[in-house]
Amino acid sequence: MNRRFPASTFVSERLLQCLWQDQSFDPQRFRSVHNQHIAVLEPGVWNCEAGPDFVHALIQVEDAAPIMGDVEIHLRPTGWFQHRHHLDRLYRRVILHVALEDDGQLPIYHLANNANAITQAALRPALRQDIQDLAQTIDLWAYPFGHPRTVRPCRNVLNEMSPLDREAFLEAAGMERFEKKIQRLALWIGVCGWPEAVLRALFDTLGYRNNRGCMRELFDRRFHLAFDHPLTEEEEIAVHLGIAGLLPLSLPHPADSAARARRYHQICWRLEILPAEPPLNWCRHNVRPANSPHRRVVAAALLYHDFERLWDHVRQELLESALRPPVHTPAPPSIRDPFWDHRSGWDTAPSDRPTALIGAPRWLEILGNVLLPAAALHSDITEEAALGYAARRCFQALPPAATNRRLKEAITRLLPQTRQPPSTHRLPFIQQQGLLEIFMETCLQARAPCSDCRLNRLIEQWYGPDPD
Repeated sequence: MNRRFPASTFVSERLLQCLWQDQSFDPQRFRSVHNQHIAVLEPGVWNCEAGPDFVHALIQVEDAAPIMGDVEIHLRPTGWFQHRHHLDRLYRRVILHVALEDDGQLPIYHLANNANAITQAALRPALRQDIQDLAQTIDLWAYPFGHPRTVRPCRNVLNEMSPLDREAFLEAAGMERFEKKIQRLALWIGVCGWPEAVLRALFDTLGYRNNRGCMRELFDRRFHLAFDHPLTEEEEIAVHLGIAGLLPLSLPHPADSAARARRYHQICWRLEILPAEPPLNWCRHNVRPANSPHRRVVAAALLYHDFERLWDHVRQELLESALRPPVHTPAPPSIRDPFWDHRSGWDTAPSDRPTALIGAPRWLEILGNVLLPAAALHSDITEEAALGYAARRCFQALPPAATNRRLKEAITRLLPQTRQPPSTHRLPFIQQQGLLEIFMETCLQARAPCSDCRLNRLIEQWYGPDPD
């Protein structure tokens, strides 16, 4: 008699993730638990950070319009609640929940801020082979950076380019992205003026991934406040923490933290700053202490207070760079606070060594994404040609930035793959931006399967092999 072992005895979620990446099932038999056919137009990109297993997938249920979102995979449907995904906003874009089989315990999905209908599907009925046989043929730890079985057309064409052609192509895309940043800043200058448009972009960059929305809201709240005197640095920090909802309601335990919190509350009381309403929903999950919301808000307050000094510093260094080779990257200004240089929150113990509120990696992002486009735009407005020339040259010479999740997705999808993780691809900043431009403007915006992507046809037309 054949005995059916529980799925978890020999099968892991990682195996299911590998099967999903390779699409190792019969697409005609892949159906939801309600017997609706699911067409997987794009399986998504394997997510190596916190959140769903695959991001930016594209599926079509029966004859409905294709939808883009994330995919989460478990051995059993009840894993959704066991892993508490229903309470985690990182899963708000999930559109498909895949389990090995439907065990009759289909959960009811309750997920705050999720406007998508989550489709539930079982993988086992669509498999072409017994899952135990499939497990014997897969090297689990070669994924996701090993050689995938399904190679996208654009990667084939990029592979066939010479290194110089590929670099030129990515740099051209990077400059296209740079010009788009200039256009976006120009639109915001029409809304709120200079320097407020640049400050808003600075706040957005400091938000970094999950707190961008909160930082944009913080800027809007500060922008609409007016005072009868210029604020000091301490007052600016107190105001920002107050309207961000990050002042403690009760005094923290460390004596110096309690004294600092009391002082900030007194400043807010004197300036008639009311508690934040509605409160901002800061994300603290999977955030490094050095990038805590408190430190980011303090950094934003200091930039807001000293923006003119920051701008003069960057402008002067760029103009000096225009007069002498090689290209000089503006050094980060001193953005310091004696209290927050040593803390990530009110109740945390002070560190022995200070940690910069804006470190070198974040400064590089601020330069490439905000200040250099702002300098190029300012040169167009003031007809200061040397400033725009220096800003573009500096952008082209920026060193590699840290690989965030979006860049890892672009590298995994578009570049020739090795067994090394995407973080080892040390591309110059401009080529990283080129990858992001291609990925975000084609892979994410097209909402079509790779076979219909116009990028592949354009690359083949511009850089493809000769017909003969």
